[in-house]
Amino acid sequence: MINFKHYSEDAFTLYKDAVERKTGHGKDGLKRIEEKVKSAYDSYDSAFGQKHVHTLLPSDLFSEEEKELLEGMFDSDNKIVRTIRKWIDANNNRTYLNRCPYCTLNAANTTEHILPKSFYEEFAVHALNLIPCCSECNSKKGDTFKDRSGNPLFLNFYYDILPKKQYLFVDLSFDGKGVVNFNYRLDNINHIDVRLFYLICRHYEKLDLLKRFKTKAISEYPEIENSLRAFWPHGNIDAFMANLKMKALLDAKSYGYNYWKVVLYLALADSNDYKAYLDGIKKRR
Repeated sequence: MINFKHYSEDAFTLYKDAVERKTGHGKDGLKRIEEKVKSAYDSYDSAFGQKHVHTLLPSDLFSEEEKELLEGMFDSDNKIVRTIRKWIDANNNRTYLNRCPYCTLNAANTTEHILPKSFYEEFAVHALNLIPCCSECNSKKGDTFKDRSGNPLFLNFYYDILPKKQYLFVDLSFDGKGVVNFNYRLDNINHIDVRLFYLICRHYEKLDLLKRFKTKAISEYPEIENSLRAFWPHGNIDAFMANLKMKALLDAKSYGYNYWKVVLYLALADSNDYKAYLDGIKKRR
């Protein structure tokens, strides 16, 4: 998963500029509620600063007609959304460009609302309430963002800083046909903050990430085994394992030690069982 730098300019100014670009009745209605929107934005900014956006309640300041106007401000291809996405792209690590922070598996082909616009129409285009996301995570996330106890279900990639210590692991196994299998799991053996770890667990569970990582690993593993062919002329499996580990450590500098592929490569490189599995392949050649 990926932390993003958040939009650092004034979100309300961005909103007002978007209203000014509108015409007709809609613009007039939005201009009339500008002070109420400013009050709502101030509340959001305060909660954001305290890392408690999930505690905000939907505003009771707006009529149903006003809510429709506010929700109608959002369109994935309108200028305000494009401006926010462009800012995020320009101010974050290029490695992360167009990658979904929720899963790191897919392209971020949608713009997700941290607080759902169907309940929080006043934040439909608040820059700090919008984040790149893939359509799969967007669909799985839905409009539910906290549990019955009020705890957030998902990481906020603007302020929930991901730990550098490893918490994602993968166990290797070999079936009766000698095929390598992968089972991802979460484990707090490195003692990261307990509240953060439980939030990570909720995030993974709601987005079905462990299963999705396994599916991705299975589909991409043949590339790893095929790359072994370059080492066959010398029969040097140790060199292959060392190369695999070096690649994992280099990738970890860009993606972190909890990136699903880094975790996979490290597990393979450090596994004596996997080395024996490769020895078996070599002997059958």
